[in-house]
Amino acid sequence: MSKCNIVISNMRVCPYDDDSELAKSFAFADDFDKCNHFPLSYKMTALAVTMRATNLDYGETGKKPRRQLFTIALKENGQLRTSVDFTLHTAVWVYEEDPHVDIPLSVDDIDPNLPYTLEIVHKKTGELMASKTIAFFRPEVLSVKHIQFVEAYLEEDGMRYRNLCLDECDRRKLVISFANMGFLPECMPEIVIKMHYHTNTDDLQIVTLDHRGGDMYTAEIEVQPWCENRGVVYAEVQLLGKCIGGVLFSLNRKKEEGVYKDEELLPIEGYTAGKGIEIMDERIGSCESEEEKPDPLTMLDHLVGLEDVKTKLRDYSVLMNFFRMRKEGGLPTAMPPLHALFLGSPGTGKTTVAGIIGSMLHEMGMLSKGHVVVRERATLLGQFYSSESEKTLEALEEAQGGILFIDEAYQLFQPNDPKDPGRFVLDTLMTALADEKRRDWMLILAGYTEPTQQLLTQNPGLASRIPRSNIYRFEDYSPAQLSEIAERYLVRNSYAMTADAQQAIRALMAIDYSNRGKDFGNARHVMNVIQTGIIPSMARRLSSVDAPTVEQLTTVVATDVPQPMKQNLNKRRQVGFPTC
Repeated sequence: MSKCNIVISNMRVCPYDDDSELAKSFAFADDFDKCNHFPLSYKMTALAVTMRATNLDYGETGKKPRRQLFTIALKENGQLRTSVDFTLHTAVWVYEEDPHVDIPLSVDDIDPNLPYTLEIVHKKTGELMASKTIAFFRPEVLSVKHIQFVEAYLEEDGMRYRNLCLDECDRRKLVISFANMGFLPECMPEIVIKMHYHTNTDDLQIVTLDHRGGDMYTAEIEVQPWCENRGVVYAEVQLLGKCIGGVLFSLNRKKEEGVYKDEELLPIEGYTAGKGIEIMDERIGSCESEEEKPDPLTMLDHLVGLEDVKTKLRDYSVLMNFFRMRKEGGLPTAMPPLHALFLGSPGTGKTTVAGIIGSMLHEMGMLSKGHVVVRERATLLGQFYSSESEKTLEALEEAQGGILFIDEAYQLFQPNDPKDPGRFVLDTLMTALADEKRRDWMLILAGYTEPTQQLLTQNPGLASRIPRSNIYRFEDYSPAQLSEIAERYLVRNSYAMTADAQQAIRALMAIDYSNRGKDFGNARHVMNVIQTGIIPSMARRLSSVDAPTVEQLTTVVATDVPQPMKQNLNKRRQVGFPTC
């Protein structure tokens, strides 16, 4: 444990110059990528550093607020090149903050042939709080094909596939092969893979290259086909911030053996989910196997819980099918609004159900594509003030033919702040909703029940576009349902449970449910328990076992199950340290 009761993590960096937006405004950790390697800019003037500072004294009584001084240092081969001091003000009533520190740095300070280390040290105790290795590369390397993108494929049971039809929780690997055409093995820059999923949610991963002999290297990326992701996926390959290629594949089409090569690995300019679907349809056609791909209502039935939502969606399906038949018969048809409101806590399946609705309306001919574009306040407002309309119009354009899903939509409405930029997003949405010429899209506003209902109450124009019949309530999962989600996940990923482990999981979920606060994550909480509790505990338990058997590697025992959450979770943690 840190001596100063502060933990610093998630350190991210970004070089910038006086003309960049970073020099003109304050940036947060989410504005930075996870990259550690950067092209060297001859105009560089500083290195921006953000981090996550966690206060371990949070909630402790009798602790006094105090300032703590830290130094962030840039070192070359252990030798100090430059450093900057900064202060954190700790207090028991706050939990986290994202400090931002700028380190003056120019091209003359950097040798592109060497790695550099950023270290954060407590000024008083000398304790090393965090460190990160970074490197700079001359921009000329981007004008020469030092790394060649050779082939890509999905791997299943040792076989190579171009496309797969996967069920939820089926995990597969995307394997990408590269040829090193000019870098020394010890000086190769990192490869970044940006996964553009069907929902337009992006996942950026820095991959480790595995040397396969000669000039050949491979990278493996785990693909997680949650229901909302089981569509067309684009893996964009980046080198030093520049796209050098990409592979487009599908997780809900008929199995197709083979690999992607040559022209199929070229970058797709201006990629959107809609463009990806069009390219895939041109490539292999819309010929999904009916035996392999269940219909949307069958997918809905397979979800845990959500009985009220399932009943409403079945009725909605019957109604929309009725209107479709009238329209096909040439009869007058006044189509009801598609737009909907999803009310409930995080992790209750709202995004998953949105994907099912998109597929259902696409099959009925109500939406031309059926994809889902997910946005929230941060991605609609953009990084700078006054770019809200532009960002919202971009999202609306991407959602044409499908669904624009705005998560935590109530955050767009701040009635006590007349200058809040969220109002521009709402105004742009209202204009789009009133455009009768563009009916090939659906808006879903999602979020906690009370604040999202208040959003509609105080915006009558928005409320008039969403009928009461299109309001869906996603209740918290019960303890039994949480346990079922956990057990399904473990079984689908080749884990078995002893009877005692199964009872321990059920007891844990019952206690966590009773102690839950307003921010309880439901299914996300279950995934967190498994991925950060049960599986790491198994790994530690088996680390002392020589050559564990397959049974040992797959069996969860009671001692692997973590302890319940602490009580008194109804009060949310306040985010952000005071500034004075």
